[in-house]
Amino acid sequence: MESRRNTHIYRLLTFALYFGDALFTPFFSLYFASCAGLGELEKSILLASVPFAFFIGNLFYSFFETSWKRNVFLIRIISVIEAIFLGCFGLTQNFWWLLPITILTAMHNSCFFGLIDGMGANSAKRHNIPFSTIRIMGSLAYVCGSLFGYFFLDKIGYTIFFNIGALFILAMLPISFFLVRPDEERRGQVVPEQRINNKEFFANKNVWLLLAFSALFYGALNNFNYILPIFMTSGGGGLTDGETAIWTVVRVVVEMAIMLSLPLFQKVIKTQKRILVLSCAIQLAAVLSSALISDFTALLWVVFILRGVGYGFGLVSLVLFTQEIVGIKACSKACSLATGATYVFCGIINLVSSFIYNAIGFINYFYILAAMLLAGIIILLFTHAYKKKAEDDKSPANLEQNR
Repeated sequence: MESRRNTHIYRLLTFALYFGDALFTPFFSLYFASCAGLGELEKSILLASVPFAFFIGNLFYSFFETSWKRNVFLIRIISVIEAIFLGCFGLTQNFWWLLPITILTAMHNSCFFGLIDGMGANSAKRHNIPFSTIRIMGSLAYVCGSLFGYFFLDKIGYTIFFNIGALFILAMLPISFFLVRPDEERRGQVVPEQRINNKEFFANKNVWLLLAFSALFYGALNNFNYILPIFMTSGGGGLTDGETAIWTVVRVVVEMAIMLSLPLFQKVIKTQKRILVLSCAIQLAAVLSSALISDFTALLWVVFILRGVGYGFGLVSLVLFTQEIVGIKACSKACSLATGATYVFCGIINLVSSFIYNAIGFINYFYILAAMLLAGIIILLFTHAYKKKAEDDKSPANLEQNR
């Protein structure tokens, strides 16, 4: 059996990854907005390039996620590459330099999440522990990173800020060397026919429904996450870039509280799909609240608390529901592809979003996003666990994992 020590290493990897991301993803749209030399079209192109690069990164690296050993090798390579480009991110405001740096940073940032979540979920299942005990370290890292942004971003500027994020991403390299290879791979029990069969994987119609749901729902939700800070700073809120981070702390604290209480909810709500639907409904309520509540302070409290509750349910249940759809061995691959589908759709929306909300206003734009979220929830209702999953999990490698 894989060493139980691995679960602790996955917690460290998750913390380093999410702390580094907390100093990039919530702030790159604000960084683009702060670049005085960029035109509106150039800012839209940069904003749209990020999710497109996320998609390319997830698609490209998903083809290499075929075994535990190769996944660990990817962690080591990608951590170095992303740290280099993230360190360069805040060095220029020139569009033609910023565009390739943005694309390469985002391309290597994106694929990490499905990879680490999938490996962590499998390790948790091997040792019969809740995956939430691993994933919660990502939420804790986001609290720490957001607090760091609140206190220091306006003082140190984006260049140093992004370089500190790069150091945390780079820290994943030495941490990964403490991982222990699972016994079934060490003994050579993982043979080619037990590896992921791409033809069988894509023949599962629920995979396509999952990708469609991820693209529509989480694509629109991520666009909302990018637009909300702009709304908070320039859409009437008047907050500084650093002050937006404190509201991320509110969201993530609520998110962590929900994750800690997830075992209690799972006793009442029996299936991961029901928990995921609940998560999506709460996120839909958050987007609608942003359009319906006129008082700015009350709006922020309601929206960020609802988002925290929604993410608390969804971050874990989405991975576990994906595991039910494709089985254990294809979980990392499916998570990466679902994340990629999310970002390609989000990229399309980002390309036109600034023109739309400038023309019709933020409030009407939030109604459009809410309609997209509702359509995604409807697709989710038609998605079911893979009927052959139980048979797939009888392979020698997966029997070892289940024990």
